[in-house]
Formats: sequence, structure tokens, C-alpha cells
Amino acid sequence: MIIEKLLDKDFLTENERSIAAYLLDSNNHIENLTSLQLGERSYTSQTAVIRLYKKLELHSYREFLNIIILERNEYFKTNTINKDNLADCLKKNENISAVISKLYEQTMAQTNLLIDTSVFSRVAQRLLKANMIDIYGVGISETLAKQLFFQLQSLGLNCCFHDGINKNYIMKSHHSHRLSVLITLTGMNEYCPDAKTKTGIYSSYFRMG
Repeated sequence: MIIEKLLDKDFLTENERSIAAYLLDSNNHIENLTSLQLGERSYTSQTAVIRLYKKLELHSYREFLNIIILERNEYFKTNTINKDNLADCLKKNENISAVISKLYEQTMAQTNLLIDTSVFSRVAQRLLKANMIDIYGVGISETLAKQLFFQLQSLGLNCCFHDGINKNYIMKSHHSHRLSVLITLTGMNEYCPDAKTKTGIYSSYFRMG
């Protein structure tokens, strides 16, 4: 998502940070803003604006602006609850329902900001091409792994659920066209410290969670 890059100060130059700050300020109305106006109002230049959207691999300023308008609406939704005061909000019984609803809305907004359609497309293609999909979930991630297992089965895909690592099973099956999906909430565990197994016998590894 573009907005993630605009929030990454290491990715941006000083001028680009100024442009990003202006675009992500909810007090600024950017719908009809030209590239020249954006440069002036962010105290940079039209050239700096052009360099920024080209750096983001976009073809035009209008494309850049349209994407920013959509993504920043989601971004603003994630900042409506002060997380520092969340505990105080939950202590007030009359606010619990509203707070939970707002947290759910924020979670969905943050998920939308993280979605990369090209990655989703590649994952979907690999799932569809696999003869068998092995889904691993241990401990707290077991429930998520089971949900994925049932969902893929309902789509007619061949898959197996595993709540542990069986090296004999892996050794016997790693030559076939299989795909392994490890559900992890931490992104790292003793079997996959660097998104690769120590034995190197998984057919594939997706970090999900």
C-alpha cells in the first residue's frame, strides 16, 4: 500500500516527508489539489511531487492522488481511538459495545491498508496448482489453521491439517507437488526462524498472521 511508504521516514527524502505530512493531515482537503498546489502547500515543489509518485511506481499524479484519497480514509479510521486510554474506556460498561465495534472497524481498516493484491494473486495461484496443501498450526494458531483448512476444503482443494511437525511424513511427501502453509502469530518459531525450515524440506512457506 502506498500509504505505508508515506509513513516510512526511511523510505522518504526530507521533501517527500513534507509532501506525505500534508497529504496525511486530516485537516487538509486534497480532492481537487493539483500537483503544483501540492508542491506549494507542502513547501516543496511540483518537481518533488512528480519524483515522489514516480518513486512509488505510479504513472501519473491523478493516479497517485486517487489512491491516496482512498487509502487515507482507511488510515483515518485507525486513529479514532486513543489506545493509551483504551483500558479506561473498557471499564465504563456503557461504552464497551461502542469501543469493541470501533476496534473491529479499526482492525478491518488496518487490514485493508496491508493488503497487497499482487501477493494475494501469487499465493492464490500456488494454492490452486498444488496437489496437496499441508496446513500447520500449533498452540494459539491452531484455531486459525483449522479455519483455513475447512475453508480450503469447502473450495474443493485437497488439504491436510497438522497440529505438530511429523518429519517422517514430510520426508515421504516432499518430492510430490505439495504446498506447506504455516500459520504463525509471531512470524517466527523454532522450526522457521528465517522463513525457512532447518531441514529445508518444506515445499513452500507462507508467513500468515
